[in-house]
Amino acid sequence: MFGDLFAQPQALEFEDSLFQCSRVMSLSDGKKKMSKSDKSAKSIIHLIDEPEIIRLKIRKAKTDSEGTITYEPQNRPELANLLRIYAAMEGMPVEKVHQVFEGDNMFAFKEKLSNKLIDTICPIGDRALDLCQNKEDLLLETLDKGAVKAN
Repeated sequence: MFGDLFAQPQALEFEDSLFQCSRVMSLSDGKKKMSKSDKSAKSIIHLIDEPEIIRLKIRKAKTDSEGTITYEPQNRPELANLLRIYAAMEGMPVEKVHQVFEGDNMFAFKEKLSNKLIDTICPIGDRALDLCQNKEDLLLETLDKGAVKAN
């Protein structure tokens, strides 16, 4: 009816990525969904968390006592969750992430994950806080631009 005006939607396939799971799991329980209503503040990373808070939450994230980094979602759900998060941040297949950390211990893996999260999330949080602090200026500026465009 509309010809080529609207593009035909195509299904997106997120093989081997965080999006294969429909949600990010809790940092304190890899079988439970990450939720801001969780009683433990250590189970979730907020976009406005400070870098050291993110680092601390990842350090304290539940994992197991095995020394190797492997992707085994059934046997090691907490580690699999952290590997999925890293895969999403890096944009790589989750099955290949553990190869990046081959030979690393859990501390080294968590440190690299923390750095990746801080590099990705902190600029978003900084911008959000900046927008909240300057919301009146931003609102007036946006209204002025809209008025000029409307005229």
